[in-house]
Amino acid sequence: MAEAKTEVTIPRSVERLEPLITMVVKHPTEPNIRCLIASLAHLTNSQVAELHELFSYPLVRALKSTSSETVWIQCIAGLNIIIQPSKVVSWPMFRDIFTTLNVKLGTPEGKALPEISEEIKINVLKLNKLLLQRSDSELICVNFFNSNFIPAIGFSITLFLSFLEQERSRDLLLEVFKYLQYLMNPEDDKVKPLASSIASAFLPGISLSLTKFITRNPTIGHAVLAAAIETLKCLIVSVMRDDLTEWPSVDSPLVPKRSDSLIERNSEKLTLLFREVCDRYQSHWRCRLALVELSRDLMIHCRINLANNIPILLHCLLSHLSDDSKTVVNVAKKSLKLYQDISLKTKTQLDSMLHNELINVMKKLPEICAVSSQEEIIMKLKSLLGNLTFLQENSKGNQLLLSLVLKDNFTRGFLTVLRIDLSSIGILTQQSSGITKAHFNIKTNDTEKLVSGIYLPKKRFMYITDDLALSTVQDILRVIGRVCDISILIDDYLSYLHDKQELRLSAVYIINSVILGACQPGVHMEDKRVGCVGEVVLTYTDLLMSADLNEVPESSLEDMKSNAFLESLLLEGIGNCATYIGKEFDILIIRVIYPLLFKLSNNSLALISNSSYSALINIVTICGYGSLANFITDNVDYLVSDIFLKLRHINIHREAPSVLIVVLEYSNLDLIPYISHVIDYVLSILDTNQGRMDTELLLVCRAVVKMISQSVDVEQSQTTWEDDESPRTSLNRQKTITEYITQYHDLQTKEHNVSEHDSDSEEFGDKDPPSDSEKQLQDDTERIPLHISLTCSIISRCVSFMSSPLPQCRMVVLDTVVWSIKILSSRHNQLFPEVHHLWTPLIPRFSDSEPPVRLKAFDVLVCMAQHAKSFVSNRIGKDALPHIISFLSNQARVSYASHSSYIFSSSYKTQLYIIQYLFPLCRYLHLHWKQIHELCSTCLPYLSCKQPELLQSAVVECLTLFNSLHSDIVWSLLIKYSSVTLLPSIPKESDGNEYYCNVNKILNIE
Repeated sequence: MAEAKTEVTIPRSVERLEPLITMVVKHPTEPNIRCLIASLAHLTNSQVAELHELFSYPLVRALKSTSSETVWIQCIAGLNIIIQPSKVVSWPMFRDIFTTLNVKLGTPEGKALPEISEEIKINVLKLNKLLLQRSDSELICVNFFNSNFIPAIGFSITLFLSFLEQERSRDLLLEVFKYLQYLMNPEDDKVKPLASSIASAFLPGISLSLTKFITRNPTIGHAVLAAAIETLKCLIVSVMRDDLTEWPSVDSPLVPKRSDSLIERNSEKLTLLFREVCDRYQSHWRCRLALVELSRDLMIHCRINLANNIPILLHCLLSHLSDDSKTVVNVAKKSLKLYQDISLKTKTQLDSMLHNELINVMKKLPEICAVSSQEEIIMKLKSLLGNLTFLQENSKGNQLLLSLVLKDNFTRGFLTVLRIDLSSIGILTQQSSGITKAHFNIKTNDTEKLVSGIYLPKKRFMYITDDLALSTVQDILRVIGRVCDISILIDDYLSYLHDKQELRLSAVYIINSVILGACQPGVHMEDKRVGCVGEVVLTYTDLLMSADLNEVPESSLEDMKSNAFLESLLLEGIGNCATYIGKEFDILIIRVIYPLLFKLSNNSLALISNSSYSALINIVTICGYGSLANFITDNVDYLVSDIFLKLRHINIHREAPSVLIVVLEYSNLDLIPYISHVIDYVLSILDTNQGRMDTELLLVCRAVVKMISQSVDVEQSQTTWEDDESPRTSLNRQKTITEYITQYHDLQTKEHNVSEHDSDSEEFGDKDPPSDSEKQLQDDTERIPLHISLTCSIISRCVSFMSSPLPQCRMVVLDTVVWSIKILSSRHNQLFPEVHHLWTPLIPRFSDSEPPVRLKAFDVLVCMAQHAKSFVSNRIGKDALPHIISFLSNQARVSYASHSSYIFSSSYKTQLYIIQYLFPLCRYLHLHWKQIHELCSTCLPYLSCKQPELLQSAVVECLTLFNSLHSDIVWSLLIKYSSVTLLPSIPKESDGNEYYCNVNKILNIE
């Protein structure tokens, strides 16, 4: 019954579809085709499969007869529905569909028609692939891969390869690669040998097109590039596999016969393509994974036929052993292990191959870096890194440098490759970032936090400009440090430190990187290696203090840059050595602390000072000092000894004052007893050798008083904080009011009794004169502290240097006086005599020829007025105010209607500073009203709207403050410029009164 029903159903379906089929053949329009496709949807898969030839005929005929793209789309969709459940066994049908689809897309020359839409091209590719999948294997072997049909296959391949050059659609390109992969490597094992034979005919063209596409389209997308690499792998494996001894014969001149000579020629030609593909660095991990899989499959399946290409493929696998992606690394490691197992079976030693490859790469590395692109350099370096990593994992790395050839190649190769580029002028122009005392007092073990915000130099190389390439080189050197006997390598490179500038820079950089690699966890520290690194530290410190780096008066710009960069590298190397040696580095501190602090004192080059700071941070962290201030304090005995010895020969060791300044800047009063004799010796040098290094020695004096002043301020602030009590705290201490009254009454009673006893003693003459012991005790209590006596000694020397012919020297002296006055502010017995001695040489500085000196002299004047007050009131009014009034009056005419660039001059800054401090000066001194009147009158010209804006604002603020205390004086001076109608009418600013606006602000007139 069921079979009878089926026999009846099919004819009825055919009868129902027959008019539609006829309609499509006669009128191949879109509605008719759509109606036919809709009718096909009502049939089962078995019905469609049985009548697929009948149903496909009108659609193929419609494709041939029309040029409408919408009709093509409908026809291709209908053919997909028909072929999907069917098994194509009819060669005429297959040939008709295949040729029609391909001819519609291209020209007779095999070029794609540009006017065809991407949607049609994608659908045609999918239908071609589906047609091959659903066709009978016998049909494919006998008819499709037939000598007569090879031109059609070639036309199809040429057409779709042209898409790689013309199209940018990723979906379209992916379909091209899928079609080519299936065409060259079909699923049916019966067809594969014949497909390989046919693929050999198209191997040159397809492989060349794929190589061009991979190398010239790095931004097309990782999925497309990975598919292209996979297609290339399928093609080559299909043609060149070892287990395929011969190809099935195809009677066609287009298909070559398999022979050893053909395999050899193909292998030689593929060598060039492999170098292009494998030496190209891919940015995405999926592309790199595809390269690894390409190398793996070719090394395993084509090991014999591609024997000449094994080094290139091995290089590709090695270059991905240090990849960022763990997936890529794991696949590369497994591939190498698999090849290693195969090589053992065939008596081929992989280790010897890797060693020879390592030597070859090191020989050619300088040439490669000089002429190759950065991508090729990256791949070569990554191959070298992978080689070293693989040998390390197989416990062969410790024997690497025992080979004299490899050691020599390694030494010369990296000296050439890592030649540092000194063309940047920024090496010398970058100023110090200002390492402050706050950096030295940070207590933490986080090295990154300690060096945060500190400028560290970026190293640039002549041949390696890519950051990834540089990172790979650093990884190589660190691997060498981990796995090799670094003492052999370091001895070679240390011999270059006294060679040419370029070579010694590269040598120091290599040594630093190797030692840093040896610091990695898991590396066994041998005594021999520690001793070798200790020798490096001593060599570096000797070179840092050598005359070649510190005394180059007539050196060229290139020499200056080279020396600066070399010092930076040496300092960085000392920090790396400290990291390597660990806490045992304490024994070397006596040798390195002085050079490091000397380089830290270099304020002109951030390259050197910040490198020294970074090295000090490493030492502090490794040795557990907690902070740099503690490091200096704990090792002050070493420093004081070195500094004092070098000060005795200051003409030779001119850096000694700079080191002493650093010690003083980052210490406190606790160090005064240790360095007081050094300061006394500095003062004696100033007394006996005036004119020689006066500025440097005066800078030491300024550092002393600055350190004392800051330390005293900190102690006073801490004492004030401890002594200040809130009312709540004092109330808690007094438990009850009764206890408070009782204690107060007892205290008053004791004081009354004592006073009565003293009066009785005086009445009867019982009071004895003080004894010698009491006098000695009184003298001890009144003894001047050491830091106060040092300050007095320093300020007394300032008197003779205040008139120095050197402006810088005068500036330092005036600044020293300011810090000294602040220290002596609470000790009038010492302050007033020093101020008296300083006053006479200070007066000429108010009219100094250098504006910065005049500004600093006024700063000293304000400081004296603040701390000496009435003691200098008359002196300032008599000697200093005339200079101030004269300067302000003269400069008011200069700044009036001046150019906008005037605000960058020293005179402008002096004007602004004096005006800002006029009111504090008068408040400290309690000047007479006539003097205040004269000062306010001097400020009036600055109220003009034609003065610089900041000067106007400063004068308005100054006169406003004067108005709050001496309103009558200010009012009498300003009323004639205001808008008040008590006096005759004054025009407004718009009418010509340029003082109108500022005067009203001072008098608060709206």
